[in-house]
Amino acid sequence: MQLLATVWGVGPKLAQKLYQAGYRSIKDLEKEPSLSQMAQIGVRYHKDLLLRIPRDEVALAEAYVQKIAADLCEGVTYIVVSIGICFV
Repeated sequence: MQLLATVWGVGPKLAQKLYQAGYRSIKDLEKEPSLSQMAQIGVRYHKDLLLRIPRDEVALAEAYVQKIAADLCEGVTYIVVSIGICFV
């Protein structure tokens, strides 16, 4: 059940429901048509979404986003966070 809960878009309650329905692997979930679109994406990209990005790569991406955002939105304050950009 813990494995199923690692899928983006599958919370603890749904993981428990899926486990009780006989699902035991990510491969099993590929055949489940009733999953939300978010969970289907989570299943499709499960391995990729579990990968950790090295901090130096994140810093490079942040610098790139900051430059583009500064060019596009002069004078706007923004914060780069792990799930997107927050404009203030």
